[in-house]
Amino acid sequence: MTTQEKTFPQKLEELGATFIGEERPDETDAETAAAILEFVFSYERLRQHVTAGTNEAKAVDAQTLIKMRSWDSNDPTMSTVEKVIRRLAENRGEDGVRLLKDAIQISALTLSKKQAEVAKHPRKSRQQPMSGLVEQILRQEPKITQHQLFLALKRMLTTMVDPPYSHSGNSFKSRDERFPNITDKAIGQFLYRAKKKLPP
Repeated sequence: MTTQEKTFPQKLEELGATFIGEERPDETDAETAAAILEFVFSYERLRQHVTAGTNEAKAVDAQTLIKMRSWDSNDPTMSTVEKVIRRLAENRGEDGVRLLKDAIQISALTLSKKQAEVAKHPRKSRQQPMSGLVEQILRQEPKITQHQLFLALKRMLTTMVDPPYSHSGNSFKSRDERFPNITDKAIGQFLYRAKKKLPP
């Protein structure tokens, strides 16, 4: 497939791969800024189907710089990118690259802090609390009947400091909105599943 036959997405993919592939570990901020600016120019040339070095390309580059300087987004999440692009267009590329690096570092630190906070607070179990209560009782009384289990559950809940259910009417009322209430008749299903799960 020749260059002329390639689609815009294919050309853009090649442009991006070249941009990333040419990065060097010892690259200065000024060199990085120049590379980013050239990438933007190349993108617009591709989009408008002009060849680098031609008068048409020079006109597109000039128009691109104007757009970069005048970019005024209402999206607050784009404010840093907007400042970086503007500085590149105003021949302040090094400042733009430093701002971008600082923003990336701050974002990484914020993410790290969030992950640390999440690690401090273990995730709540997604298992229906009733399953754990039934399994606990069944371990102590393997041959318990459904009626006996129902009574044992009521006794257990009254002795707990922070019970996950309260019993009212014909059901166990859940105190966690993530879990539904459980009718008295449904206790048999919990007993059946617990017997299948636990070793005989």
